[in-house]
Amino acid sequence: SLLRNILFTLITSVAPITSTTNEPVIGATEVISVNNIFLGKDALVTNYGILNIAGSITKAGFINSEGGEIDFNGTATQQIDGARFTSYTIKDLTIDNSLKVTLSDSLRISDALTVNAGNFDLNGKSLTLISNGENTARVGPLRGMLSNDGNVTVERLIPQERRAYRILAPSVTTKTSMNANWQEGVHNPVYGVNIDPNPGFGIQITGAGGAANNFDVTATNESSLFLFNCDCDIPWTAITNTNGTLNGNTGYLVFVRGDRSTDMTSTADPLPTSATTLRATGTLLRGFQAYNNLSDTGHSLIANPYASPINWRSMYFHNVSDNFENYYTYWDPTIGTRGAYVTVNIKGVNSAGTSATIDIQSGIAFFVKGRGQSTQPHNFMIRETDKSKKNDINMFVPEKGGGQLSMRLYYNDGNGKRLADGMVAIFDDSYSKDIDPFDAEKMRNWDENIAWTVGNKYLSIQSRPLIAGNERLGIYMSNLKERDYQFDIEGTDLNYTGIAELVDNYTLKRTVISANGPITVSFSVTANARSKAADRFHIEFRSYIAPVAVGNISSVNVYPNPVVGNTIQLQLNNMDKGIYSITLTNQAGQIAYYKQFNHDGSTNVQTLDIGGKLIKGTYVLKVGEIGVKVLRE
Repeated sequence: SLLRNILFTLITSVAPITSTTNEPVIGATEVISVNNIFLGKDALVTNYGILNIAGSITKAGFINSEGGEIDFNGTATQQIDGARFTSYTIKDLTIDNSLKVTLSDSLRISDALTVNAGNFDLNGKSLTLISNGENTARVGPLRGMLSNDGNVTVERLIPQERRAYRILAPSVTTKTSMNANWQEGVHNPVYGVNIDPNPGFGIQITGAGGAANNFDVTATNESSLFLFNCDCDIPWTAITNTNGTLNGNTGYLVFVRGDRSTDMTSTADPLPTSATTLRATGTLLRGFQAYNNLSDTGHSLIANPYASPINWRSMYFHNVSDNFENYYTYWDPTIGTRGAYVTVNIKGVNSAGTSATIDIQSGIAFFVKGRGQSTQPHNFMIRETDKSKKNDINMFVPEKGGGQLSMRLYYNDGNGKRLADGMVAIFDDSYSKDIDPFDAEKMRNWDENIAWTVGNKYLSIQSRPLIAGNERLGIYMSNLKERDYQFDIEGTDLNYTGIAELVDNYTLKRTVISANGPITVSFSVTANARSKAADRFHIEFRSYIAPVAVGNISSVNVYPNPVVGNTIQLQLNNMDKGIYSITLTNQAGQIAYYKQFNHDGSTNVQTLDIGGKLIKGTYVLKVGEIGVKVLRE
């Protein structure tokens, strides 16, 4: 083919190159295989599909593969000249050459680098894995070799959300300092003066001694970068300067304010922030990564060592399961005032209902917990085969079984409803009421905490048998502030024929929990110590008992009865003033409708919008403890 000074020496062509302007365009579904490519001056090939190259690319034109894959699959050594690609960028680069492919100029990858065979020799040239609002580039499982790769830059976008602590991992081991990488090679020598050589990149790191220790100077010089010490009373130790290197096997607790332009003198509420991209340049970690002599019974911090998501389920089963619990815990900076811990088990159940899944993203560190049931050393291994393709997943599917009950604690911070903490209970007869490997122990947040109580343990995920008869779930709370809160409680397939209620031991209020669907419960914490008691709430499951009084009770009238249409009129006569619950229950004891209202003591008519929820049958409508038989024909 000869199109505007572009000469392809073809091996095969799965689909023809389509073009209307003499500039070939490889469509998103097309696969083109060629030997050599000759690019005349200013010539352009645009690739949205897959372009397999077995030979060489020569002369002065360009290939735009910012939306496509390039696969070097020759049988002799090949060379990649990054300057031949627009913006020095390839979306997906695959190496299938069984000998050697050498990088001769800088290159940027926006999606994936895959080395299936041979030796990809980076030749000391700059290779950048891009992170932006659309994607974070990754390195797939290495089946071939990487060599001379000490100049790889791994980016990680930190979105604009708010100033918060994050537990991060650099994904490379650097030869240059923390300052050269995460601070972009500068520091603010004077309070109120920002040095920002690369807008949108880097962060300000502060600490004792200020500029003398390569920190950015603030009014207080409080530390913002820490290393994990132990699962103990003082778990974090401040880094004393930013002269040291970054280690790809180490997790760092860092307070991210925004990029280096962030005004640290501001007293605005909320404080100003911005998105930023952290980047570190060094050598990629690859092959087996060992984290040795971890805590037997406590939590240990592990960095995701790879520039790739990794799969928790794969890691857990590759390691000695008797050594570690089947869940990991990570720090979510979007929860609460300063962030909060979230737990995810091997089935993908997430304690707080966030976007976290069993795929742990690149650029973060996470906690594993020792079980203390093995005499073997508590060593944790991460392998190339643990890598995952799933970047930035925003959903998870809870496990199925007897059902689950999730609780989320929220408050309003002036900018809207904010999640403070969460927990989940899973019901299936394969689980035990006692603590077992399917339960996840709670890691304490700096701010609000909620957890299930089982014995003397606090759980973020409780796995237990199906509810039978009358049972109680204990709830623990701590660090609540004097303000208004809200529980969002959602039952999913709760296989229980009785009534579940959230009980407030302070106000004595009871709220029915739906077997399928969400409810909200608002409450306040005040100066009264009882309002912030750790055991203020619990959940009661009570077997269904049909009301003693059934019929047209003088204080409650229901019409029309039998029910016609989608509404019920409920008239209250001579009932005391107060807050009442209205519950409509079928013959199996399942709740079909629930509502709470504040009755002023007068003769009052409530309109109940039941929609299309009632099938033909007999129901009991309860107002408080008074029940009325309701028919649907």
